[in-house]
Parts: sequence; C-alpha cells; structure tokens
Amino acid sequence: MHSIFYISSNSDQLYNLIDISALGVFLLVLLAISGIVIRGIINRLFYNDLGSLLSLTESTGLAAVNTLGNLLPLSAGLLAKGAYLREKHGIPVRKYFSATIALFIAFLSMNGFIGLLAFVLI
Repeated sequence: MHSIFYISSNSDQLYNLIDISALGVFLLVLLAISGIVIRGIINRLFYNDLGSLLSLTESTGLAAVNTLGNLLPLSAGLLAKGAYLREKHGIPVRKYFSATIALFIAFLSMNGFIGLLAFVLI
C-alpha cells in the first residue's frame, strides 16, 4: 500500500525518469544488441584459443543464450554454455571455468563501457 501512495504522490518525478524519446529507445536497443555481438566476438577469441573453432554466429548465439539464461533464478546460462562447449567442442570443464573467470572480467569491462555510452547518449 505504501508503494502505491509513493507512486501516486511522485508520479511527475517518475515520469521524468521514463520520458525517453524514440531515438533514445532505439539507441538503447542498439546498445543491447551490440553488447551481445561484442560478447560473441570475445567468446570466439577466448574459446578459439582453447582449441575450439567457434564461428561468429555460434559464439554470438552462445552469448545470447548466456544472457537470456542469466535472467532465470539460477544462472542457467553459464551451465548451458559450459555443457554445449564440452559436448560440441570438447572443452574440458577445468579450462571452461578458467576461461569463464577471464570472460567475466572482460564482460564486466565491456558492460561498463556500454553503460557509459548509454548514459552519455540517452
């Protein structure tokens, strides 16, 4: 009940937070898609160094599945990606987990950069 009162009494301020132009929405969608493609490129570089020959389409698909899987209550994207790489490309679990730590650092940096772009452009 408290949240309904807060929203109704501060609706003018909340409107300012969600007042984004069509161009702003387009740029946010473009940044989200480019983030998945960049994560796909990073996936390809990391896993090709581990001996798998991922195509750009396959590595971008893995990035998209990982992103969607991480929206679930359990981090299913990480598990699904690891199972796929083990079955299809023979990457052992120990190499996968060490690459995952390196990818986490790379993705964190890339997500911060995209966040800064969204902040500056929108």
